[in-house]
Amino acid sequence: MRKGIVAIALGLTALFAVSACMPTDPQGAVEHWWGDLTPCANRIVQRESGWNPAAVSPGGGNIGLFQINATHKAWIASELGYSWEDLKDPAKNARTAKVIYNKAQAQYGDGWQPWRLTGGTIPNGGCPA
Repeated sequence: MRKGIVAIALGLTALFAVSACMPTDPQGAVEHWWGDLTPCANRIVQRESGWNPAAVSPGGGNIGLFQINATHKAWIASELGYSWEDLKDPAKNARTAKVIYNKAQAQYGDGWQPWRLTGGTIPNGGCPA
């Protein structure tokens, strides 16, 4: 019983420690989640939202820094646990965008495909912004 309580306490402590260390400013959030890919991610954020974390496209189909498309709502909720409004949080939007990048990289060999203006893929393609 004690071991279970200690494990829960340690888990909660780790959760709060991670949350407390998460950058809340847009640039810090992008850098945190994108690492070496930050320069391109920064250009995409500039193009998509002008660094406005609360940006919503006309009609509401895209949201946040990376203008995440509403077609992703269901898996974002089930896989990441985020509501649509949560994506106005810079860290949650940057994390979601990085997951989308990773999925596109695995599926198409082009992680930047979701942000290509043509919608096409360029295997091992560079930054589209």
